[in-house]
Amino acid sequence: MTDLTKFLSEQAVAALLDEVHLTPKPGLVDLRTNGAHSDMSVALFEKSATALRPYFETAAELGASRENTMPELQDAGLEAEQAMLSATGGVNTHKGAIYAFGIMISALASCCALGSEPFSTAAMLAENGKAPEGKTHGNVVRLKHRRCGARQEALEGFPNALSAYNVLLESGSLHRALLWLMASVPDTNLLYRGGIDGLTFVQEEAKKLLHLPETKLISAMERFDDTLIEKNLSPGGSADLLALAILLQKTESIWNP
Repeated sequence: MTDLTKFLSEQAVAALLDEVHLTPKPGLVDLRTNGAHSDMSVALFEKSATALRPYFETAAELGASRENTMPELQDAGLEAEQAMLSATGGVNTHKGAIYAFGIMISALASCCALGSEPFSTAAMLAENGKAPEGKTHGNVVRLKHRRCGARQEALEGFPNALSAYNVLLESGSLHRALLWLMASVPDTNLLYRGGIDGLTFVQEEAKKLLHLPETKLISAMERFDDTLIEKNLSPGGSADLLALAILLQKTESIWNP
């Protein structure tokens, strides 16, 4: 294993753990509640993140070898999904992260080893990948609401993850980065669970919370968490993008020196 492979895989696991440990996170699994997910827990997310380490190593190794690694990366992603399900007893904790992290890690490795620009490389990888088939939540939302979801984010080079990274850089607050995502992203998880009304409710409430001072933010987010649990709404897409923003922060010495 090269130093680059080890570094990127370690930072990827750490980013996933930082995301799940962040508390409070409205509607999401954290150390306070299981959010709007009766089948999930912090412990399951921890097991899943650890089980994905070999996949992250593979993504880094592929990216360091050449720019277009998408066919092999998607095969590795399918194996990673099985590793995740095996670790969690069949619970889908990180399917969205497997897709986004695989592409971004491969692009970051390509940036470091081959001098590629990481975000355009990520977009190219997504373009060369097969679109998901079957009745996934993302596909259901795309057909019903014409919203594009995770693949469109990747096709555009992860602009929302990069914006969340900038919010994190400027504010020093993971909570504010999450709220920015919740206020801005057409989250397919919210659309699947709550339709346009659910998405609009979460976006408008998140915008209000962004204006609060630090002294009032955490208690307000806890109340927001209780509300989203009651409404069975979970901004899972925003959580994946927050984890990706954390990964960008942890690896900024590679792509933003």
